[in-house]
Amino acid sequence: MEFWLSDENKKIKFMLPITPSSFEIERGNRIETVNITELGDLNIIGAQNLATITISSFFPSKDYPFKLQSSENTVTINDTYDYIRQLESFRTDKRVLWLTITDTNIDMEVILESYKYSEKDGTRDIYYEIILREYRRTKPVTEDISSERSNTNPPKTDSVEYIVQKGDTLWAIAKKYYGNGAHYPKIAKENNIKNPNLIFPGQKFIIP
Repeated sequence: MEFWLSDENKKIKFMLPITPSSFEIERGNRIETVNITELGDLNIIGAQNLATITISSFFPSKDYPFKLQSSENTVTINDTYDYIRQLESFRTDKRVLWLTITDTNIDMEVILESYKYSEKDGTRDIYYEIILREYRRTKPVTEDISSERSNTNPPKTDSVEYIVQKGDTLWAIAKKYYGNGAHYPKIAKENNIKNPNLIFPGQKFIIP
């Protein structure tokens, strides 16, 4: 197993010289909790969070038998602290890096969020922990992308008829049509709904 960090153009290819004994990757989703009267707290599952990868090992001060060598490595190392200087270059240059861990499914763009290092046992080996954060490229915004609107200015739409489905809430219906569930009072007012928490499958609503 090899751990590689390279820049976008593959001009810099940096292989960790000692294979880490373990690494950790954390993934998850953004969860929004909404409180609705008489129903209590409800969880709304949002988009996925950016993955975080933590890698720990050490940079060797001498050529141990288990030290990895590769002709593809483009980083010149003259002393142990050259490894640290390379990490610092990744950080200060704010480079988007490509993390590849061979024999795994990890092959992704990342940024170097932070790192820490120390010497421990007088060998001059440098022990480190690197924290990488997944990098997600943003898509160009076009005039058609307008789902997120201000709470005070909901998008204007032509009135449409909607039939309530099982499991629907006014919040979810408002989010579907306006891009923001907080606009549910607009639907409630248009349809003379006295209790926004009590709607039933089969009801027909006008979405203004």
